[in-house]
Amino acid sequence: MMQKHTPLITVLVIIFFIAAMVIPALAADGPSNDALPRGGRFTITVTGTPKTPYYIWLTRTFTMTGKPGDQPPIIIGYQGGIQQDPPNGPYTIGLYAFNNGNGRTILDDIAPSTPEMSNTNYYALVTIDADGRAVVAFQTSSGTATRTFSIKVENLQSAAKDNILIERTLPVRVPTTSAPEFPTFLPTTPAPAVTSTASLVPTTIVLTIIPVPIGTSPQQSPSWMGFCILSVVTGYVLLRKR
Repeated sequence: MMQKHTPLITVLVIIFFIAAMVIPALAADGPSNDALPRGGRFTITVTGTPKTPYYIWLTRTFTMTGKPGDQPPIIIGYQGGIQQDPPNGPYTIGLYAFNNGNGRTILDDIAPSTPEMSNTNYYALVTIDADGRAVVAFQTSSGTATRTFSIKVENLQSAAKDNILIERTLPVRVPTTSAPEFPTFLPTTPAPAVTSTASLVPTTIVLTIIPVPIGTSPQQSPSWMGFCILSVVTGYVLLRKR
C-alpha cells in the first residue's frame, strides 16, 4: 500500500516545497525603496558650512493647486534650527530670490496657500550646526499628491560655490521642540565636521510619493493563495487517478 502511493507522496512533497519557496517571495512584494507611501515621513540631511543658514523648499511645485490630493509634502513644525514664516506673514523667508530664477522668489516657486494648508509649510530656513550638518523632517498625508517632488537647498553663497550636499533618509520619527503630537525619537550618527567650502553636489534631491492609503500596509500579492489551491486540486486529482 505504501509503495502504491509513493509517487503521489513524492509529487505532493515537490509541490509544497515549491510553494514554500514562492510564497515568501510573493509576500515580500511592496513599494520600492526609492518611493514613499502617502502618510510616511522622511528626512533631508543638509551638509554645508557650519553655523550658516540655508533656504530649503519644494521647488517647481507652483503648478499645483495646493488643495487636498494635490499638495507637496510639508516641513514638520517645531524642529530645532529651523525657522518658518507665519501663515499670515510677514514672508521674510519666502521672498528669497533663488539662483537662476530670473528674479522669482520661493513663494513664486511653490504651491499656493489654500484654506486647508498654508504654503509656508513648503519652505523654511535651516541653520547648519557646528558639525556642518542639519536634519529637516518632512511629512506626507492623504492630501499629498502622488508624484515626484524635488527639494532644493541653497543660499546666496552656495549658489555661487555649490558648497552643500543633501541626502534623504526614510523612514523616520521626528524630534520636536514643542509639539507633543510628534514622536521625540530620531536615530543619530556622528557627523564629521565640515570646515571647507569645497564643491559638494547635488543641491537638489528627488522623492517619489506613491498612492498607498494612510493607515494600511502595502497590499500583498494574492498569487500565493491561488498556488495553494492549485496544489490541493492537483493532489486530489492524482489521488483519484490512483
